[in-house]
Amino acid sequence: MKDNKFTTLVKALKNYGVLETCKLIISYLKARKGKILILFALAKPLPSNRARENAKGHTFKFASLEELEKIRIDLSHDLDNQPSKNDIDLVRSGKARCMLQLDGDKLAGYTWVWNSHLAYIIQGFHLNLPDDTLYNFKGYTPKEYRGFGFQSIRHLKLLDLLKVEGVNRLFGYVDQINPRSLHGVRKSGYKKVGVLKVFDARNEKIQFNLTLDKTFWVEKARM
Repeated sequence: MKDNKFTTLVKALKNYGVLETCKLIISYLKARKGKILILFALAKPLPSNRARENAKGHTFKFASLEELEKIRIDLSHDLDNQPSKNDIDLVRSGKARCMLQLDGDKLAGYTWVWNSHLAYIIQGFHLNLPDDTLYNFKGYTPKEYRGFGFQSIRHLKLLDLLKVEGVNRLFGYVDQINPRSLHGVRKSGYKKVGVLKVFDARNEKIQFNLTLDKTFWVEKARM
């Protein structure tokens, strides 16, 4: 295994214990020739009482283009979490929205949602989501606001804002060898609804193997 995988295993052992670390090793072995993505859906966010208390007085709203441009400037030192020009163009074209969590005038975090039911997963692969579900992607919490469970609060508030549009569930996916993100989505209340395996095939082709949970996908799936 490469050094970065070894580091990930050490962190997993420290943070999540032996059982989760063994699962991660198995995941590495399964994904040797490709990528395994775990598909999740969220209907009932599970914010802690502490998170609810600490978020009192915070404002949750969809960002304007001007607000996103300001955040882009403010986070110019943090390229991993800075909204890109492409992100802002998605909002400008109506393809996506960014919900802000504001503590007064201070950014306490953000999360993004795709406006279309057609969710881009990986190059060459999209999923047509049920009518009551939108793809939730990207999330950020500044250092001073981490550790309060605000991610779950944002999911709750995001669903509150989307309810008038008939949206009751959020969709997301996580690479199987990303224990931190897997732990985070499960802690937030996301439930596993499928698995997508992506393998490099010969002749510059990609092979997909998709397994879906019928109870989530069939009942309200778009035809």
